[in-house]
Amino acid sequence: MNKINFHPSVLIALLIFTFSVALFAGIFFQSVFVAFFLFVSLFIKKRKAFWKKMARFGVPLTAVLLIVNDLVFSAMGNAQGIHYALRFLVLLLPLLTIVHTTTPAEFAMGLRSLRLPPRFNHIFLLSFEAFDSFRTITRNVSTAQQLRGFRARRNIFSRAKNLFPLLLPVAYSALSMSLERGIAFEFKGVDSPFPKTYVAEWKPTAFDIFTTATLIVASFLLLVL
Repeated sequence: MNKINFHPSVLIALLIFTFSVALFAGIFFQSVFVAFFLFVSLFIKKRKAFWKKMARFGVPLTAVLLIVNDLVFSAMGNAQGIHYALRFLVLLLPLLTIVHTTTPAEFAMGLRSLRLPPRFNHIFLLSFEAFDSFRTITRNVSTAQQLRGFRARRNIFSRAKNLFPLLLPVAYSALSMSLERGIAFEFKGVDSPFPKTYVAEWKPTAFDIFTTATLIVASFLLLVL
């Protein structure tokens, strides 16, 4: 496990700490938190994919939150755009960093050692793939509709109008995929009461346990202080 230094339990604790920072920390601490993860993103292996997602998704939504909230709340005498934008970045940056540094297979090996319910492990791992799965379904449905003569790629107003004929096929495909995965759960014996054996497990080290406990305690302190 040379590529990853932290056990998935540490990463889960980091996500809990991230929510605590977003909800309870001040602007200064949130700014330092965002700056730290921006610095870390410069050294991860998949930094190009990280910044591509930031350019397509993170930066535009941050700008919308900043501008819209400032316009709305400034008229009410209470501008909060910077705070909302910071909260969004606090939640987004650690999640993107984890997604681009840890694979689902590595997460699975780490979660097995915690002896959590198998269904929880699978649901947690599928949550990391939800966005990519939905994007793949949308792209496949759009391509299929265009092959049938449906013109979806024109100006921005036509694209917005033509999204509606795609909604039903995308929703149906997503529902079909969820049913197929539910059947796969049953055939794999995910809910079986019998003990399971695995080819490989990734057990947390003493440093991982210490880091996890520190992040959980820090999250609790942010909550109560």
